[in-house]
Amino acid sequence: MTTTPIIRSLRVGLALAILLTIGAAAGCSSNSATPSTNKAVKADTTKATGAAQVALSSLGTAAPDAKVLLGQIVAPIPTTATPMWEFLVGSPKTGIVYAVLVNNGVGQSKEYGKVVLKAAEWKKVPQISAWKIDSDKALADALKLYPQGKTAAYSAGFVTYVPEGAPDSSTKPMTWNFNFDPASVGKAPTSTVLVDMVTGATSFAK
Repeated sequence: MTTTPIIRSLRVGLALAILLTIGAAAGCSSNSATPSTNKAVKADTTKATGAAQVALSSLGTAAPDAKVLLGQIVAPIPTTATPMWEFLVGSPKTGIVYAVLVNNGVGQSKEYGKVVLKAAEWKKVPQISAWKIDSDKALADALKLYPQGKTAAYSAGFVTYVPEGAPDSSTKPMTWNFNFDPASVGKAPTSTVLVDMVTGATSFAK
């Protein structure tokens, strides 16, 4: 089974709580992710909320009810660079999960598999409107707590909902995870900073 570049880039550590709910029968294709033919929404895709809006709209009639389960930047970058975003989004109606890369304002999607979530759990997955702290504000807040990260490469991501019974109970939903280059840690307890997506509260990961 060959995975696409977008699927290979989804890092297991952050995605674990969601990916472990993917059904065993879910398959993946050797075909590359394809740009959407649906009319794209206008949004600032340098930020997570805008990119997520484009990701959801790119699915069009295939999954009009889709919700974001996970989001992250594609690869570690300097804090001064513009991030590219990718998401795992799922349809409550069909249970189908899609991997969507947002590149130059266009969503490139690929069906990933089926997720095992009860209807009641799907209702608990927050809408984008619940993300009160966008990625730019979250990064700025993270750097206030961890100023040495200003000169370090970082990766960032989040999950919106942790399924009931997920073995990775340490994953906090609706929480930005900023992972800075460990070489920058200095006297800080860790180079990973957490930012609450609703309140903006920051803390070092434990």
